[in-house]
Amino acid sequence: MKRWICLCFALLMLLSLAACTSGTETLYAEETIGGDKPTLEQGKQLSSEELTEVLKGLTPDEMRACWGAPDGTLSGMWGEIWDTDDGNWIIVYYDAEGHVEYVKNHTPEEGITDEVLQTEQKAVWGLTFEVKDVTSTGLTIVCTQSGGEPTGELQTGSYYFIEKKEGDRWVGMEYTEIEEEKVGWTAEAWIIAPDSTLEWEVDWSWLYGELPAGEYRIGKSVMDWRETGDYDEAGIYAEFRIE
Repeated sequence: MKRWICLCFALLMLLSLAACTSGTETLYAEETIGGDKPTLEQGKQLSSEELTEVLKGLTPDEMRACWGAPDGTLSGMWGEIWDTDDGNWIIVYYDAEGHVEYVKNHTPEEGITDEVLQTEQKAVWGLTFEVKDVTSTGLTIVCTQSGGEPTGELQTGSYYFIEKKEGDRWVGMEYTEIEEEKVGWTAEAWIIAPDSTLEWEVDWSWLYGELPAGEYRIGKSVMDWRETGDYDEAGIYAEFRIE
């Protein structure tokens, strides 16, 4: 029901706002959302909490259908940035399954400085991914944990995926060297200890073959594990280029 309301709201904005692809107008609404949703009045700018309540569960494609192409992406986690006409910066964070998890509205006074971006990228469990030793068939992921607010044990696994940047969008790469049903990811949990730096070597030649020149990002799903059935999950990314 919650997702249905979100989708209806996105459609409502497409129909009722003439400039849906411009930034400012899309932060307002003319209708009242029922149930426990906030009342959104035309001319009232939405807070981070209200934006999260309305947009939670939408996909990147649904966000683009309403707001147009984002003005930037976060490299440390799955997020996109919209620069609105009134100077606000809206950061939309996606969960590991590609749905809006939460939204932050930065005012013109705050802006999106390097410091703000670093804070946002490390807000989820204090994790950052970087890469080194990049070739057309592999690289090394450097995972750093520092600070943040994990509530359990941070874990990941052998699974990873690669996306290529095409225009303003990230498009998942298809396997070329093996059929998807024959891919056998191992099931062990890799523990990410507090205040640690880990390196994982990745050879994707058996999955994607040799990648051509372009801009890419590699992603892994990370869990904040408390106990069986009680965990949070996020997609963490690192961007790289093949010359």
